[in-house]
Amino acid sequence: QCSDSAAQTGAFLVLGVAYVHGALDQQTTLTDGTGKIYTWDCENRLIQVTLQNATATTEIVRYYYDGISRCVKREHIIPTKTTTTTTYLYDGWNVIHEPATTVENNNQPRRQLHNHHNNSLH
Repeated sequence: QCSDSAAQTGAFLVLGVAYVHGALDQQTTLTDGTGKIYTWDCENRLIQVTLQNATATTEIVRYYYDGISRCVKREHIIPTKTTTTTTYLYDGWNVIHEPATTVENNNQPRRQLHNHHNNSLH
């Protein structure tokens, strides 16, 4: 959990890359000039990547973590087309199972399963 003492507001530019840190949400955002916007939480975990073109957001990837900072869920959103949600199941720190569900524009789920024991996609 983040402390209030860690919350500082600021913006700075390093080698053409803009960084912004907000005090209210305790998140840091990086814009790299290629249309990708990276956002980290106050524990320095990547929580979102947004890809934008000149007119709209084209893709969003969100990451969710458990209490010991393991990524437990990933959402890959293509607005108005599909959302793919992957959940990660662990044995200690090793990912042992990562089922994925894709919901297309017609709201019909399509499941995929990746087995880490033989690296096959089912």
